[in-house]
Amino acid sequence: EFGISDITVEDGNDGGSSIAAGKRLTEKLYVKYVYGLLGAAGNFVVQYKISDQLGIETTSGDSQAIDLTYRWDSKPPEKEKKAPVSESVPIQ
Repeated sequence: EFGISDITVEDGNDGGSSIAAGKRLTEKLYVKYVYGLLGAAGNFVVQYKISDQLGIETTSGDSQAIDLTYRWDSKPPEKEKKAPVSESVPIQ
């Protein structure tokens, strides 16, 4: 099945808006087509997640680009939380 899984409206770098239709093909691979609403040419975008922090994005259209992205979270992941131990005190 290769149907579209999401349609979004995005703000462009030039101040215009665009509409995007995309599909996640695997956990790591996402493809979308972005079309400018103000007459801008469309772009085909492929995003690939190398790891939780590292990804690569290629864009093809009027111009071609490739971006390497690094995601950094300022707070460490939470450790597994255990249920609090309740203590009972006998009533006297």
